[in-house]
Amino acid sequence: MTTPLQKIAADVTLGKDVVIRDFVNLYGCTIGDGSQVGTFVEIQRGVTVGKRCKIQSHSFLCSGVTLEDDVFIGGNCGVYEGTLVKRGAVLAAGVILASGTQVYDAVRQTVYKKESNRPLTIPENAVVVPGSRPMTGEWAKGQGLQISTPVIIKYRDEKTSAAVVLEEALR
Repeated sequence: MTTPLQKIAADVTLGKDVVIRDFVNLYGCTIGDGSQVGTFVEIQRGVTVGKRCKIQSHSFLCSGVTLEDDVFIGGNCGVYEGTLVKRGAVLAAGVILASGTQVYDAVRQTVYKKESNRPLTIPENAVVVPGSRPMTGEWAKGQGLQISTPVIIKYRDEKTSAAVVLEEALR
């Protein structure tokens, strides 16, 4: 049953025990069993949310996005343009991912980006935070300009999982 503060289109598929807060907009998406959708969240057509995912307030998921099971999306995140977030990954508050985004993995010392035959993919259990890197070019360097970029700072462990459980308990 929806409240007047929820817009849930007829073509939305909800699994068992899904919790949806107020002020949400859901259109043409699938949300798996046991997932939670926070306040002021919009999930558009073509988005698949796995089981036991947590999507915090003020986040936006755009067409073609897939979240595998047990993904945690922090507040004010944006996930766009066919991004794949693998099982157990954590996106800290404010992370923005789109097809043109490069994600720097400080643990594995690699860069993830969209390839012609596959979407931008966030690895399983990755913990992603907002970061920045210096811009190139003499003028940009001279001005000290930075560009925002997501950074993987670690991979999910017992401490990370405990923090996610604590967040759930506090809700």
